[in-house]
Amino acid sequence: MALIRELRAALQAALTDPRERGAIALPPGGNWREAAVVLPLLSDGGTARLLLIQRPHSLRTHAGQFAFPGGSRDPEESLEAAALRELEEELAIGPMQVELLGTIDPVPTSSRFFVTPFVGWISERIEYRPAKAEVDRVIEVPLGELIHSVRHWTEPREYEGRRYSVHFYDYQGEVIWGATGQMLWDFLQRVAVLPAAKEL
Repeated sequence: MALIRELRAALQAALTDPRERGAIALPPGGNWREAAVVLPLLSDGGTARLLLIQRPHSLRTHAGQFAFPGGSRDPEESLEAAALRELEEELAIGPMQVELLGTIDPVPTSSRFFVTPFVGWISERIEYRPAKAEVDRVIEVPLGELIHSVRHWTEPREYEGRRYSVHFYDYQGEVIWGATGQMLWDFLQRVAVLPAAKEL
């Protein structure tokens, strides 16, 4: 448990404080919609596991892909509120059950969303209830495996004249990629250098 407490404190220091994030300019081109997701870290029982959801195969976009809980920001709410609302709507994890430690870099998507990822810390045992219309299933990936043993590679892509690398992660045959892969890469870059993470 001491290692987990040390990890939480070090992780919070490595993230961007939402209060200091300021106004982030949307990418050029217009027609962007703001969205927010939560990277939920479950820390009960002396372990740390990252929770991901798989979208239903019946969706028109991103069908069957792995993602973090989240969605569009409503006009009257903050990004933090949007992230917490979506987490509750998709997994029935209430705002009082999760502590937002900070943010990582926003990610633009091919569907014209500009997504701000929040890292959420959940220290109590929870029973999440996936919303069937939005979540096909949930996986919990040990943080230590993500850092030390999960296969990772990149592939080149081109979108709107810009070349970039797409990050892929293979966890027990399940491939995580796209915007979620980018968020996961950013998050793991920050976590892997922490002394506490080396002992996971």
